Amino acid sequence: MKTKTKKLLAISLLLAIGITLVFTPWGRMPCPFCELYRLEIFIWAPQPLEDLTQHYNVTRLTTSPADDRNLVWSPDGNKILFKSDSYICAMDSDGSNVTNLAEGRPVRLVTLSPDGSKIFYRQSKDGLLYQEWVMNADGSSREKIAELTFIPSVIFATPLLSWSTDRTKIVYLINEPTGYGLRIENGSYVRKHKVEPGDKEWPFLESIWTYWIWDLEKNETRWLTSFEPFERGQPLSDEVVWSPDGKKIALPNPEMIKGSICEHIWVIDAESGEKQKLTSFIGVNAWPAWSPDGKKIMYLQSEVEGLTKIQNFDIWVMDSDGSNKKQLTESPMHEEGEWSPDGKRIAYISFDSDCLGLFGERKSHKAKSEIWVMNADGTDKKQLLSIPCNNGLIMDMEWSPDGSKIAFVWQPNRDELKRDIHVVDVPTIDAEVVK
Repeated sequence: MKTKTKKLLAISLLLAIGITLVFTPWGRMPCPFCELYRLEIFIWAPQPLEDLTQHYNVTRLTTSPADDRNLVWSPDGNKILFKSDSYICAMDSDGSNVTNLAEGRPVRLVTLSPDGSKIFYRQSKDGLLYQEWVMNADGSSREKIAELTFIPSVIFATPLLSWSTDRTKIVYLINEPTGYGLRIENGSYVRKHKVEPGDKEWPFLESIWTYWIWDLEKNETRWLTSFEPFERGQPLSDEVVWSPDGKKIALPNPEMIKGSICEHIWVIDAESGEKQKLTSFIGVNAWPAWSPDGKKIMYLQSEVEGLTKIQNFDIWVMDSDGSNKKQLTESPMHEEGEWSPDGKRIAYISFDSDCLGLFGERKSHKAKSEIWVMNADGTDKKQLLSIPCNNGLIMDMEWSPDGSKIAFVWQPNRDELKRDIHVVDVPTIDAEVVK
């Protein structure tokens, strides 16, 4: 045995003995070593749990070494569509018969037609050329249906955001620069005219957020609406959502109020572009989600300190016109929810803010991520899963069409690019949960 190896083993043994002494009743004594290095760093170090079935009442569907995510159930519940690395894949709902349907980098906005017979997706090249594709659910008859090219010298184009319900249109955002630069001074934004991109003293560029509709059948675009100037940026694709009847679009939009960033939920008429602000809470209102019947909108709300520090997101719900707002969750954790197919229940992921830190560098061994279900009015909350974040993180989830299961993405914290899909059963209303 080499001298270096012997030395490492000796040090490891001493550390093990020291930790044991601290945790035995007769060994509770001053520990200078513990003052420098907290014991929980060693005891609660990352313990990646790739297969949740070892400890939890769930079913694992994907087992490949690839990164599996972005799952979508087929309308009949027999298939699950998902992305695996750069491939679009499909599998039976029990995880069998995995099939690679298409490949391409990057592939975005993968979705199914309402009847499940077609798969739609987007590919882009150099961030300027966008192509929309369609193929049969088995991967056959792949066809490009529309193409759009942006001109970077004129506008700042952002990724296309959301398919319409019938998959014939896409809403997208363009940032039109005003020429002003922005920076933060004493907790507020300061503006300066005629700032060139790349100016380190003025790192943010002010832009007008303009929304457009791309008609895929005609391969034509039309202006929809615009908002007041703000820092160049964009909402995430999942935050821009069409109503079930395809007539309206809900989205968040930021604004400056009293030196702080606020974000409000707006609804836009998809034809006229007429818009209505639905929220007034001074803070962040984000991630709108229409109920299946289109009568209500679920969203997340959080207080914010200054320009950047968000507290915790709770789930709220309101009527589609902004009335009858009601808070459904209230906890120190972050929540994000999804309507059940019949609109009677809401499933939500709840996680400690510490779970969002760098993998393997958790600040507390108590951090965890969970899956809960509740009635649409916030009553009868049931916890389905609760997993320490030093094992990994629960991510995207989606109800099965019959509401009996929830498929979710599990990310072991040892590798951010190795996610797998699992399924957990959902108890019927008033039923007991078996963990």
